[in-house]
Amino acid sequence: VRGGKSRKSYYYTANPRIAEIRGQLLKLAQVRNLSVWDFYTVMGGHGSVAKWNKAGLTDKRRIHFNRTGYTMQGYLLWKAIMKAYSSQQFN
Repeated sequence: VRGGKSRKSYYYTANPRIAEIRGQLLKLAQVRNLSVWDFYTVMGGHGSVAKWNKAGLTDKRRIHFNRTGYTMQGYLLWKAIMKAYSSQQFN
């Protein structure tokens, strides 16, 4: 998310290359037979940073998570790893 300052308020635009970058990472992982945790999709996809911000999980510029947001990210990663482990999806 890129932001600028217009007087006293911020405006936000999503990085238009995120979907392209995500696609390339998924393609590379498939070619190399690697596991991927797709946090973009886990977060909710396009526009999800605004929702995480509204929930109080990001800094005011929507670039980084705050402590609660990073804790949530870690919990979601742990949950995905445990789900994969319990279903034996990896070796």
